[in-house]
Amino acid sequence: MKPYLDYQGVAVLAHRGGSIESLENTIESFHYSKSLGCEFIETDVQVSSDGIPYIFHDETLTRLLNRDDVFSSLHSNEIDNLKIFDEHSIPKLETVLRMFPDMKFQIDVKTDEVAMPALAVIQKNNAMDRVCIASFNSNRLNLVNKVGVSNPEKPAKEQYEFAVSFMKIGDYETAEFALKEFIEKNKDH
Repeated sequence: MKPYLDYQGVAVLAHRGGSIESLENTIESFHYSKSLGCEFIETDVQVSSDGIPYIFHDETLTRLLNRDDVFSSLHSNEIDNLKIFDEHSIPKLETVLRMFPDMKFQIDVKTDEVAMPALAVIQKNNAMDRVCIASFNSNRLNLVNKVGVSNPEKPAKEQYEFAVSFMKIGDYETAEFALKEFIEKNKDH
């Protein structure tokens, strides 16, 4: 059984970090949920135009910022300067995984474009055992299962192409991590 599912009793899942009682998908809402004893957080990821996964639910900024911009059209530098709920930054997935190393996450990958960058960040942060990838799109889930970095059945060519894809978007840190994974898994072949 996947460690994410290995628990006793009833699990309480804080939807969007506890959005009914706190400010959805913010670092503060995750702290709030943790303070209540919640071990599981459901959250969402969107991707910036330069391939950085962020904790954000909507496709556009309309509901939270009264702007018609599509989230994925914005560069991470611009997203880092946005404030939701007047004073809260939109957190990066990597930041959240590092800040909450004991929390378990159900992460809804909202688009095809965010699936692979999110998976790489999860893998890079050794969080696969505490994350469940979710989506209302079955094809997207199949893609994650097929080409995930941690998938030992993935052919070497796909592993390599996955790593190289991060170089193409300028995410050299993730590319380096994925290439190391590729080399480690294929050193005996």
